[in-house]
Amino acid sequence: MSPTRTAETLRGAFELHSWNITDSGCWEWADARDTRNYGALRYERVTLKAHRVAYELWVGAIPDGHGVLHSCDNPPCINPDHLSTGTHADNMRDMASRARSCKTKLSWDQVRDIRTREGHSGSSMAREFFVSRATVYRILHGETWRHDPASLRTAGVS
Repeated sequence: MSPTRTAETLRGAFELHSWNITDSGCWEWADARDTRNYGALRYERVTLKAHRVAYELWVGAIPDGHGVLHSCDNPPCINPDHLSTGTHADNMRDMASRARSCKTKLSWDQVRDIRTREGHSGSSMAREFFVSRATVYRILHGETWRHDPASLRTAGVS
């Protein structure tokens, strides 16, 4: 929390807003949201992310270099039981393991399939999987899709 913010005044501003509890246990921010669907609130002329404020108020300080991650994959959720801190790399690993990137056109099964096809041209695989030849090239040369969640699980990495 910034030195100019006090927990009491931030808590008061936060509690002026509302949220709805869903069947899945999420507490969805019912007020303003940003372009990525995260809850947003204005406080001292600054827009704050509601899930980060919820974490600070109900769990504790967010360590330097960490973000607040959602175990529920629901951006407007502010339920402290669904929030944890982690690095950007932790969030990217989590995103890849759950195949939740909005930019992802392929699944891990498709990537494994591409990597096991010997003698197939990049062009034919690109057409088959509706991606560019450059995407196929980057997959085959390990430039993208480097951390296969199945191999991470077998290696005991979580």
